[in-house]
Amino acid sequence: MQQRLTNQEVWIATLLFVVMDILILSPLPFVLRKTSALDLLQPIGSASALFWGMLVILFLFCGWDMYYRFFYPTWIHWLAPLDIPLYGAIGLGLWWLASHLPGASIFWFVLFGGVEGIVEHILGIYGFRILDKVPWLKDVKALPALVFSFFEYGFYWTLVVWLAIGLRNL
Repeated sequence: MQQRLTNQEVWIATLLFVVMDILILSPLPFVLRKTSALDLLQPIGSASALFWGMLVILFLFCGWDMYYRFFYPTWIHWLAPLDIPLYGAIGLGLWWLASHLPGASIFWFVLFGGVEGIVEHILGIYGFRILDKVPWLKDVKALPALVFSFFEYGFYWTLVVWLAIGLRNL
C-alpha cells in the first residue's frame, strides 16, 4: 500500500520552508546593499534559466514514476529543455518588475516568485488535477498545497538570486 501525504504534513513542510526562506533571504539585503537592481538583471536571467532548467529536468526525469506519469504524456520529456529559456524569461520579467517598485527589489522578487508558484500549482491542481490523479496526494486539499507552493517557490527564487550573485562575481 502506498503511503499518502496528509494536510498536516504539508503544513509542517510549509513551516520548514518558511524557516528556510527566512534564513536564506535575510542576508540578501546586506549582500546587495551596494548593488543596483539593474546590475543583476542579466545574471538573474542566466541564473533563472540555469537553476530552473536543471531543476525541471531533474524533477521530470527523477520524479517521473512517482509523480509526473500520472498526469503528463510520455512525450513531455522532449519538451523539458524548453523550460530553460522559459524560466530565464520569467526570471527576467520578475526581476525587472521588482526593480521598478519601491523598496528592496529582492523582497518583491521573492514575493512575485511565490505568486508564480501559486499560479503553477493552481494549473496543476485544477488543470492537471494532480490532487486527484497522483495517488500519494489524494488526501491533500488545495489550500495547504497552494500555501506550501508560495514558500517553496520563494525558496527556489531566493536560490536563483544567490546563484545570480555568484555568476555576477565570476
